[in-house]
Amino acid sequence: DGPCRSTLDVAIRHILAVAMPHFPELKDARFAEWWAHCRPHASGHQMHYDSDNEGIGGARHPICSCVTYLEGAEDLGGPTLVTTQRLGDICGHLEAIVA
Repeated sequence: DGPCRSTLDVAIRHILAVAMPHFPELKDARFAEWWAHCRPHASGHQMHYDSDNEGIGGARHPICSCVTYLEGAEDLGGPTLVTTQRLGDICGHLEAIVA
C-alpha cells in the first residue's frame, strides 16, 4: 500500500489488478518479488520452481507467478516455458505452455 515510488511499482500494481480476479488469494499478498535477466541470446536458464529462497528449508511457493516482457528487440531472448509439474511429481501427464 501507499503511493507508487517507481515505474516498477506501477507495473506490479497493474499486474496485481489483472491477476486478482483469477487468484483471489492475492488480496492477502504482502510482497512482490521481481528480477530481470540480461543474457546473450540462446544462453538459456536452468529449469526451476518458483520458491522462496530457492527452496532452502522447504518449498514455499508464491500465490501467483507472472512473466512480463516490458521491452525488447525481436532478435533477443526466447520463449518462456511454464509447466503444470508440481514439486514431488514423479511422472504422469505434464502440460506445457510456451509463451
